[in-house]
Amino acid sequence: MTVPSGNVTAGAQGQTIAKDKNWFWRSTQAAAGYLSASSIANEIKTTEIQLHQLHPRLSANLQGLLEDPVVTALGQVPQYWTPNASRAPLPQQLPKIETP
Repeated sequence: MTVPSGNVTAGAQGQTIAKDKNWFWRSTQAAAGYLSASSIANEIKTTEIQLHQLHPRLSANLQGLLEDPVVTALGQVPQYWTPNASRAPLPQQLPKIETP
């Protein structure tokens, strides 16, 4: 991937939205809580300015589902963040070499 000239930040940032900072689901996470929609949006804004991606760590529970508060918070993120349309586009990418 080609990055803008002078960009010295990592290409992606991983972030758990569980307040207990665990990357994997635990039965205690609901009690500890999750980041709010506005906090998640602030993380996205930070990574967008640095021209890299945010990979939110969303752990499914034992039933393979996201907890209701997580789903609710993610659904509310657009109230706090919209893509910055005035940001310069990323540089033209070089052709990707793919092998079967």
